[in-house]
Amino acid sequence: MTSRLLAPLLCAVIACSCADSAVKGDATVDVARAADAAADAADDSAPDLAADLAWGEGSDAGPTCSIGQPVPAAVGFVFNVTVSVSGVAAGDVALEIAGGAAVGIQPIAAGAAQFANVTLQPGTVTLEATVRDAAQQQAAVCTLTTTAETSIPICNVSFLNPPLSIRGGNAYLPNGPATLEVTAGTLVHTIELYLDSQLYSSAAPVNGKAQWTINFTPGPVTIRALCYDPMATGVLTMPIIVE
Repeated sequence: MTSRLLAPLLCAVIACSCADSAVKGDATVDVARAADAAADAADDSAPDLAADLAWGEGSDAGPTCSIGQPVPAAVGFVFNVTVSVSGVAAGDVALEIAGGAAVGIQPIAAGAAQFANVTLQPGTVTLEATVRDAAQQQAAVCTLTTTAETSIPICNVSFLNPPLSIRGGNAYLPNGPATLEVTAGTLVHTIELYLDSQLYSSAAPVNGKAQWTINFTPGPVTIRALCYDPMATGVLTMPIIVE
């Protein structure tokens, strides 16, 4: 009796266990398949990720540019500007003043583009350069904020031996050899000396001074000194009468 009652129950338990095993077996297979698929996807995506990383590293070392400090080109606020370029062998550079007018476009030659006689307004200005390659694709952009300023340098003329004599508002000098000295500002790099309208000599000052000994002949003559510093030119004009 007991065995007859237990037999169906045992079969039911076995059937249930078998059903559970079947379900678990199927789930195990699905998980394994999913894991294989994920691994395959990871393998497929790995080369793309490596390429992305390689591109990122390459882009950091890609084309670059830099704008050098403007160099005075003439009296006033006229400058020469150099834009240095790396990573672009051929192409051009467009230069503009931020918030202002475009300066122009110059070709890249020997790793740089040169802009001559650029007029800048006094005060703080920002220059922006855009580099384009030979296919006219934008390759790099750089900016420079600088201050354009100028002041007239000191430029004084004095006669050391013999000295000038002042009479009736005129300056007189004895004829013959005379030594004159030009005193300039500390930033002055060149002094030019003119007699009337003719350039007599040019010199680099030493400790802010330059001297010349000139043989003067009787008659009126105008002494004119020009003192050049990186930003401006000081001028002094002195009419004298040689006796």
